[in-house]
Amino acid sequence: MTLFLEDLHSQITNQQRTILTTIWTYYCEHNEWIDIRLLHQREGGKSVVRPALEKLGGSIIFEQEYATNTHYQLTFLGALLTKKGEQHEQLLTEYLGYLVRLTQQEPLRDYVCGQEIAAELKLTSEQNIVLGRLIYLGDIFSRSMGAYGTSEWDAGIPTDIEDLPTDLLT
Repeated sequence: MTLFLEDLHSQITNQQRTILTTIWTYYCEHNEWIDIRLLHQREGGKSVVRPALEKLGGSIIFEQEYATNTHYQLTFLGALLTKKGEQHEQLLTEYLGYLVRLTQQEPLRDYVCGQEIAAELKLTSEQNIVLGRLIYLGDIFSRSMGAYGTSEWDAGIPTDIEDLPTDLLT
């Protein structure tokens, strides 16, 4: 884990991490962000949730308003600060390491598919779907993204992949 993330992990309270995890879990299970009223109900009420989240700021979580409701939505950083954040970071590191190796062998390759990644990295179906969600949410890890939220996702290889070190996993 990077020093920046270690700092953030140490500054977030257990209550905040639990709330972030509830939001992320809901997103992964339902393929949509959680309604603010539902989160308030699940995590002790609006008077508990709002102050905890306001301390985190918009670089971690924000409210997304729609015509009929409002959802809490995590940023990429918010997903990395959940209870499974370190596992997610490791998943992304393995993914990027694979892309570095792949593009050294196939420099003109411009996309990968989730099933290929799952086979190469020996991921479970759930890990593969979570990886696709993280790539989509991270946006910097792909030039394009399709079918995220399923195991058949595909992602464009970042144009600057060759700038990453070949020993990414060490």
